[in-house]
Amino acid sequence: MIASRLSPELTEHFQVICSRIRKIEEDKIRVYWVHDLPQDPETNHLRDPNSRDRFHKIVFCGNWQYNQYVNLLGVPQNESCVTLDTPIEPINYVEKPKDEIRLIYTSTPQRGLAILVPVFIELSKKYPNLRLDVFSSFSIYGWNEADKP
Repeated sequence: MIASRLSPELTEHFQVICSRIRKIEEDKIRVYWVHDLPQDPETNHLRDPNSRDRFHKIVFCGNWQYNQYVNLLGVPQNESCVTLDTPIEPINYVEKPKDEIRLIYTSTPQRGLAILVPVFIELSKKYPNLRLDVFSSFSIYGWNEADKP
């Protein structure tokens, strides 16, 4: 997270908002870190220049996402918008078992889980040693009821 990378003396001057805007701290430098697709109702406000102007920087998770916002919501390409590629922490390579193929899905359900299930069913016909672990939920958005289906 961006805020966790700031030194403690800087955090009192910055507000980093991840996806869901619930409170604006007018006395801070505001960074809006967008994690959603432009079709998400939570991001519709970015169509409005006055809403965008509330933030000193708008950060997107890569160029593809940024271009989607430019094309679908009319977010301008200017110095107030930046992209950060999604970082990962490198891990040491460990030899994997040869008797099992494991796939892991870690995104929210609306980002491909519906298509993954039939694809997995077809792949498992060809690879009986295929295993799928799903770590997915709408709870990150506070939509716990949406997880039931």
